Amino acid sequence: GAIDARLTDETLATCDLVIVALYPRDTVDYILSHAHLFRPGALVVDCAGVKREVCEACLPIAREHGLTFVGGHPMAGNEQNGFAASDADLFDGASYILVPCGAPQRMLAALTQGTMEYCASSSAAFTGPDGESATLWRDETGALTGAEITRDGRKILTLEIMDWVME
Repeated sequence: GAIDARLTDETLATCDLVIVALYPRDTVDYILSHAHLFRPGALVVDCAGVKREVCEACLPIAREHGLTFVGGHPMAGNEQNGFAASDADLFDGASYILVPCGAPQRMLAALTQGTMEYCASSSAAFTGPDGESATLWRDETGALTGAEITRDGRKILTLEIMDWVME
């Protein structure tokens, strides 16, 4: 099935990673009302289509409760909604944007690798509020193969990654 078990207050406290897939205001409300229940050190990622409002509201909540918050947005979808319109292949080859919101770079690297493996995605992108962004690509084996860093829309660095070692 699509859902293995219901997320309860008790099971929320056991999760290392929580992906909140709600409308922007509902995402903020959920994280605010449940922040005391998250496992200390948990990584919380949202899926809302807007980032500034959600990141600005959730970052202080996360810091206060010892959580790491990362804004996220899967770049896949269709014009239909509801369970009947679901598609198991919807994310195949799709990108997933991650907005660091102050998260440690080591955690972002691990999240990127894990997200890309889980979603079978060929790329992931990060954008910061200062206009700097990074895009990472992987090959068909799942290995990270390249990166491009831009600032204010101008390419400032392109990397070809031959070997990727996660410390």
